[in-house]
Amino acid sequence: MIAILVKVKLKPGKSEEFIPYILADARDSLRYEPGCKVFQVLQNQENPDSFVFYEVYTDDSALDYHRKQPHYLKFEKEAKHLIENLTISTYNPYLSCPN
Repeated sequence: MIAILVKVKLKPGKSEEFIPYILADARDSLRYEPGCKVFQVLQNQENPDSFVFYEVYTDDSALDYHRKQPHYLKFEKEAKHLIENLTISTYNPYLSCPN
């Protein structure tokens, strides 16, 4: 398993425009990618232009597959102009709580 934490800072006031793009990407990742096990979109309560995405994939190849999917490429193309800063960190998940 591999987990990524994506931190996104949007340009001021762009959260309402951004949300449909990221929710579509998260939904389609879970729906169409067997290797995508978790895709959570978190919005900061104090700063609505700040987001964190927590994603878990079965392995590196599943993450590579994700980055080639039409819904991801569409998100990347259409939401790019709304993003001020984006960082990605990769983690090894050791413990998950059951649903």
